[in-house]
Amino acid sequence: MDYTKSSSDWVWEVNKEGEYVYVSGKVKEIIGYEPADLLGKTPFAFMSEKEAKRVKSEFEKYFIDRKPIDDLENWIIAKDGEEICVMTSGIPIFDLNGEFKGFRGVDKDITDLVKAREALSESKELLDLFFNQSLDGFFFMMLDEPIYWNEEADKEKLLDYVFEHQRVTKVNKSMLDQYLAKEDDFIGFTPKDFFEHDISAGRKVWRNLLDEGRMKIDTVEKRFDGSSMVVTGDYICLYAKDGALTGHFGVQRDVTLERDAEENLARYVNIIDENVLNTQVDLEGNITYVSKALCDVSGYTKEELIGEKVEILGHEEMTPEIYAEIWSTIKSGESWVGETINKKKDGGIFWADTTIAALKNRDGEIYSYMSVRQDITDKKEVEKLSITDRLTGIYNRLKLDSTIQEEYQRFIRYNEPASIILFDIDHFKAVNDTYGHLIGDYVLQELSRVTKLHVRKTDVFGRWGGEEFLVICPHTNIDGALQLAEKIREEIAGHNFEHVDKITASFGVASLENTSEYDQLLKKVDDALYEAKKTGRNKVCIAK
Repeated sequence: MDYTKSSSDWVWEVNKEGEYVYVSGKVKEIIGYEPADLLGKTPFAFMSEKEAKRVKSEFEKYFIDRKPIDDLENWIIAKDGEEICVMTSGIPIFDLNGEFKGFRGVDKDITDLVKAREALSESKELLDLFFNQSLDGFFFMMLDEPIYWNEEADKEKLLDYVFEHQRVTKVNKSMLDQYLAKEDDFIGFTPKDFFEHDISAGRKVWRNLLDEGRMKIDTVEKRFDGSSMVVTGDYICLYAKDGALTGHFGVQRDVTLERDAEENLARYVNIIDENVLNTQVDLEGNITYVSKALCDVSGYTKEELIGEKVEILGHEEMTPEIYAEIWSTIKSGESWVGETINKKKDGGIFWADTTIAALKNRDGEIYSYMSVRQDITDKKEVEKLSITDRLTGIYNRLKLDSTIQEEYQRFIRYNEPASIILFDIDHFKAVNDTYGHLIGDYVLQELSRVTKLHVRKTDVFGRWGGEEFLVICPHTNIDGALQLAEKIREEIAGHNFEHVDKITASFGVASLENTSEYDQLLKKVDDALYEAKKTGRNKVCIAK
């Protein structure tokens, strides 16, 4: 009978050079190779470099001493790349003349045994490590005698027994530190001792633990110096093989400072929620959080905003170009800072000084964007009043003057064209003298209204002074400004003004291309207006 076929082990024979000359078929089951794959090779060819070096030094001793190999553990790399631990045993073999020929032996797969042994050793080491070094409190509380906690039992009576006869049997230093106790004080402690300050609450906690078999809970307990602490604990019941309850194991931590910090944090979060205009959106711009303060200002409820695109709060003046700039900035990880005009639920507006920043996880990946706004509506109203003509509601000379200078600087830097239109109501003094100043004021207001209807969105229109008005036309050459001036002139001339019927105006048009200095521009457009007045009024003249 060929015992090598019935053996669960891999039988082998190597020559005096350590090369396989025979391998049983069992090798395929253990490491996946055919016997022929091993012939002519040494065992070290199937090991990692480090393992081969270690085992080879052991083998050399056996080959030199010609002594049996006794239970040598070594790791072999199987055909599929998995590491297999085998126990090698063997005896030296000699020919009839007593000459050493090699070794014959067996390899037994002990991978599972070794892993189980290592796991057990690791578990014991971990348990000792936890007990000796953990910042959490570890303890065992064991019953003097096991009990059967089930539905047939008198649980209240058993609970009486548990409170008197379940005792701390093992405790680590962190547990002692939590309670400001010494080990001698703690060992033997019962549930009754732990909850001496509130037995009823203690029985409720213990009853829940024994009913469920495991419990996670925060409790208020007393230290040995009488002070109170909040502990969070995870407790699990221990049972004998027959199901009898023998005690429980607990892990707990003093979280008094954390709970105080959480309460303070919740208080701060509430303050922010009620006072800071705050939103958070996901990577697609869907609102995931909105503060109560923003809801109060916008008129929306949180439920109405959560899940909506952030643009729901954007006013029409927030153009696609502005949004593109914002997204480009924050997607790069930078913060965007600027003023935004926002729309309320009722259609009203509110201005905000806005900072939008990317939120990143620990790996530096952006997962959300947060926007913090400061309501500056009142400030913007004051600014608006400072640049608004009180009578007509259009821009005043302060705003017009600063805008002309901005356009002039843009022209110098980028050669960007711009033009201005200056016009004046014809015979306005006669209107005031004939109809009175109230009617004169009405004419100024109505003319402003009519003109606003026909200037472009990019144009800046305002009252230059008295009955003079100015239109600033960005990105517009002299021909474009001339066409706009003619259109405004015709609309004014064709409009019926109450009380006075018809009103006309004279226009001067000038382009930044006509002059190299700001003051010269104003003089040229004023000269063109004077030319229109002098040559018949109700006409448009271009600056020379």
